[in-house]
Amino acid sequence: VFSSYGCDLHIDNELVANAFAALPKQEQSILILFCVLELGDGEIGGLMGMSRSAVQRHRTKTLNELQKKLKAHLPEGG
Repeated sequence: VFSSYGCDLHIDNELVANAFAALPKQEQSILILFCVLELGDGEIGGLMGMSRSAVQRHRTKTLNELQKKLKAHLPEGG
């Protein structure tokens, strides 16, 4: 279970949980607020003291990194 701003993200898959745990806390918070609370980049930025564009950059970069890490564990052609 990962928490940010009073919101919990439950990840049952060990591989995904380990990849998420390896992220910096700021990136974890951005993804929790975006995916669980479904906040927009501007709303997240307001909570975290960041600009909307900075949140968007962090979110996009982090999701791409997670995707690459997880794809590396898929069987060939997966």
